[in-house]
Amino acid sequence: MSVFSNFIDIWNLHRSIYSSLTDILSPSLQTRTNPPSLAPVLISHFPYLSLYTPFITNFPEVMAKLLELQVSNERFGNFVREREAAPKCAKLKLRDWMLTIVQRCPRYLLLLKDLIGCTDPEDPEHASLVAAHSQLSKGMHF
Repeated sequence: MSVFSNFIDIWNLHRSIYSSLTDILSPSLQTRTNPPSLAPVLISHFPYLSLYTPFITNFPEVMAKLLELQVSNERFGNFVREREAAPKCAKLKLRDWMLTIVQRCPRYLLLLKDLIGCTDPEDPEHASLVAAHSQLSKGMHF
């Protein structure tokens, strides 16, 4: 069992999402009268959220292994405590940061729900957002 599993794959997925969103929100496109359509970007990336499955499935065992390592390896334990004490960690522990990865997919569902609620049902984007929400809901079986 690898502690960080396929973390790099997940990170690269979100770099791709960020890049796609940055492209459609770029200043050169700000002159249009309608807001950009987010649904196509989300729909094109959501199938890859399955990359989270191994990370989420193994999360309890990974957390137990990290705790065991922190207790059994004094140097590693000190390293983790020092990093957790850093101001930029905002008093969050390693477990808290790891949990944010597990919570990412449900947060996408909540974001989509909010976007759907704020989008006029007559707007074509509304149907696309509903489709994205449906796709993500069906794909989440962790």
